[in-house]
Amino acid sequence: MSGVTFGRKQVLTPGSPVIADGIGKVKPSTFAITSHHTMYVTDVVWSSWGDQVARATGIAENGENSDSMVDLPRQKAYITAKLGTCRGRPAYTKVAWNFTSFEKNETNPQGWYNICDLASN
Repeated sequence: MSGVTFGRKQVLTPGSPVIADGIGKVKPSTFAITSHHTMYVTDVVWSSWGDQVARATGIAENGENSDSMVDLPRQKAYITAKLGTCRGRPAYTKVAWNFTSFEKNETNPQGWYNICDLASN
């Protein structure tokens, strides 16, 4: 499905904590879902797209084993997105990433972000 987007393009207000880079695009090469630096993923390469689950790898700051959010290492991230609908259109509505494996995304129910409507998070 070529018309599937990564979430829904967000209408942002001045001073909004949401960046939403890459949201609402097809196969974005970067994405951010908030203004926090740990929520920004770059160098995204999609290995699948258009199915119920899309997978990609990218680079993100890894704060999983750190007491400080300063100078976090940038590491390979495993990204998984789940297909749904945003306002009646096909889109990946949920996304998760980690630094170990695609399978870890599936086993962590708290790790998913709603990218159909970021304001609802």
